[in-house]
Amino acid sequence: LTGAAETRPHVRVLRDGAEVAGGDLPIQAAARSGAEVRDFSLELVFEDGTIRHLLGNAAPIRDGERTVGSLGAFLDVTSWRRAEERDRAAAARDGFRLRLADAVRPLSDPGEISATASRLLASFLAADRVGYGEVRGDEVIAADDFHVRGLVPAAGRHRISDYGPVVAAEMRAGRTIVVHDVAATGAD
Repeated sequence: LTGAAETRPHVRVLRDGAEVAGGDLPIQAAARSGAEVRDFSLELVFEDGTIRHLLGNAAPIRDGERTVGSLGAFLDVTSWRRAEERDRAAAARDGFRLRLADAVRPLSDPGEISATASRLLASFLAADRVGYGEVRGDEVIAADDFHVRGLVPAAGRHRISDYGPVVAAEMRAGRTIVVHDVAATGAD
């Protein structure tokens, strides 16, 4: 990772999202400082976008009092990190479902239930808009939606074709739709 540019692997080394300079890598730091480096976490980001998480230690090699090099050992903990992320995401979803159930349990009005659920879901997803609508023929009848300040409400009747071909096909198939970039949908 610190050799000549032409022989170096095409990988970026990060720690907590920030690039790590070659001289600050654990093996180099242990050789330079003469001190052990323990429990050092690294992310390797390859050209194809693959990310591997490493955890390791490095220790100086001494000849008497003089440091003559260093040695490091690293463990690929990618699967462990991914399992932790899945567990955190599952716990967050469970917490959301509990908050949602608690919020809508006392409600009886369908509009109130939809509005409350949309507001809570928008907050959970950090979404600009969440709404509920029913597809009837070539139209969507949208209930009041939750939207951030500055967006126009989407409530009312809308032609399915106005949502663009991809979203329209998903609506006709009765699937839940998540749109990350409305401009990319081809919507009118």
